[in-house]
Amino acid sequence: MKLRITTFILLVLFLTIPINYKIAYADTPVVHAVLFYSQTCSHCHKVITEDLPPLAEKYGEQLQIIGVDVTYEEGQNLYQAAIVKYEIPDHRYGVPALIVGDT
Repeated sequence: MKLRITTFILLVLFLTIPINYKIAYADTPVVHAVLFYSQTCSHCHKVITEDLPPLAEKYGEQLQIIGVDVTYEEGQNLYQAAIVKYEIPDHRYGVPALIVGDT
């Protein structure tokens, strides 16, 4: 339960980091991505806490990532739909999974 709350808090903080690049990048395209993760996955936790924050700091509002927890039925349904839509091969199934663009 503690890991679940911690992961949620970290994800919310990551997604709501105040960025001051709004004016500078007003005409710059935004990259959209969806991160599929599990709250019990240590690799997912590393991506959320260590890998994504530097990217968010570097790209600011040019990078928008939405997190989807696959341990919930709704999250699993979205993940399965993404697997079908993007024709993800069997050997690439699993989390963390980041789908960038066209999302």
